[in-house]
Amino acid sequence: MNPIETGRSASGGAPVAAKDPGGYTWSVDKTQHVVYLGTDEHIHELWFNGAWHHNDLTLASGESTLAAGEPRGYTWDVDKTEHVIFRGKDGRIYELWL
Repeated sequence: MNPIETGRSASGGAPVAAKDPGGYTWSVDKTQHVVYLGTDEHIHELWFNGAWHHNDLTLASGESTLAAGEPRGYTWDVDKTEHVIFRGKDGRIYELWL
């Protein structure tokens, strides 16, 4: 059973969310993704492939811009990529490609 369905935390020590999460599915590798703004002002991802995993997308991308807005994720089947967009504290829009 999916841990989120039972009300248990799937984050396994991931930072607390500062705003509401967004989610998307990725049919290429049959995974589910939840992206959110953490209280550390980084964009975080929880992804599920039979077990939950955590990624700090800000650190993984090498991006130094702190986030201010809620991230949104989407997939692009044409080139088999995943994308997360967010508003930085500087007011600019950023996109992370996965």
